[in-house]
Amino acid sequence: MIKTIKIKMSYFVFLISFIFSQLAFGAAGWDDHATKTAIYQLINVTILFGAVIYFMKDSVKEFFIKRNQDYKEAADLARTKLEKVQAEFSEIQSQLTRLETTWTESLARAQAEASDLKKQMLADTEVLSKRLLDEAQRGFDVEANRLNQKILLEVVESSKNRVIQDIKTRLSQEDHKRLQTRFHESVQRESV
Repeated sequence: MIKTIKIKMSYFVFLISFIFSQLAFGAAGWDDHATKTAIYQLINVTILFGAVIYFMKDSVKEFFIKRNQDYKEAADLARTKLEKVQAEFSEIQSQLTRLETTWTESLARAQAEASDLKKQMLADTEVLSKRLLDEAQRGFDVEANRLNQKILLEVVESSKNRVIQDIKTRLSQEDHKRLQTRFHESVQRESV
């Protein structure tokens, strides 16, 4: 409604200024023909503007009504989003406040858990070190027994070789024959 009045007022101002300019030109020596041409042009422009306003008023009116609705919908949507964001902001603020009030409790709880974990790790380490020492002692004992047996076998082998060497050097041909004879006799006795 207000826009229609503004359009009519601007058209009226234009019309008045056109008439006064034509009168001024007419007074300055324009002839009658120029004034008639100007008046016909004014009438044509008036008819043209009138036709445009008459035929376009509904579509222009609908355009502005639609635009008004779009702006209202956008404003409602923005208001809804603002309310949602404000609600989320207040929720975050409350969570932050809650976190700030409970951080000392959380810190104390974390320190207690760390102390318990430290004690548990020390106990586990002690058990593991005892088990590793026991396994090392058993491995040492096994290796010592193996080396003792190896040394004992080497001593026995060395003694055997020495005895064989002594027998070879001290035993004569006759002693050797005599021993063979005894051996054959004992084998024959056994087989009978």
